[in-house]
Amino acid sequence: MLIFMELIAIAAILLVGHYFFFNIYETKAEAVFLKDSGRNKIYQVKVDLLNSFGMKIPFRKAEFTVQVTGGQYLISKMIDDKTLEVTPSKGNKVILKINCKYNLADEIITIDFK
Repeated sequence: MLIFMELIAIAAILLVGHYFFFNIYETKAEAVFLKDSGRNKIYQVKVDLLNSFGMKIPFRKAEFTVQVTGGQYLISKMIDDKTLEVTPSKGNKVILKINCKYNLADEIITIDFK
């Protein structure tokens, strides 16, 4: 009987641990500067899935789409769906809308050139 109770306790601990460490509580999108190629700068959009402790969730990937909503004239080209080449202009900004299937609402990222 004692072994059975220990197995139930271990199963409960594993279930709770899985719930807090591997469930998606929120996403965090950011535009990461990759490199400077002459006049242009290359940025890559990343979306991290976060657990209840605010840490990245291991072994999970986020599928997302990027839509440019402001500053389209500053974008030289989209290298791929998540990487863009920008010609920065002082005082202007690029506004990106990120849609991920794990979000309740779209995230807005602003790349501001000061």
